[in-house]
Amino acid sequence: MTVNKILGNVATQQGNQVIAELMNGHYAVGDLSEGSEVPEHEQFEEFEQAFYKWYDIIYDDL
Repeated sequence: MTVNKILGNVATQQGNQVIAELMNGHYAVGDLSEGSEVPEHEQFEEFEQAFYKWYDIIYDDL
């Protein structure tokens, strides 16, 4: 599914860590940009799940 909107972005040593809303209403995290394709197994149905994953990635990179 395609990234529709970037909700947050933090620059880390590993690159930009983004939390994004997808065209299907799901969410994704990682080094993404608008229009990026996200495989189904990397999508989160709930914002809260995606947020905690995003937070963990950022925290682990500090």
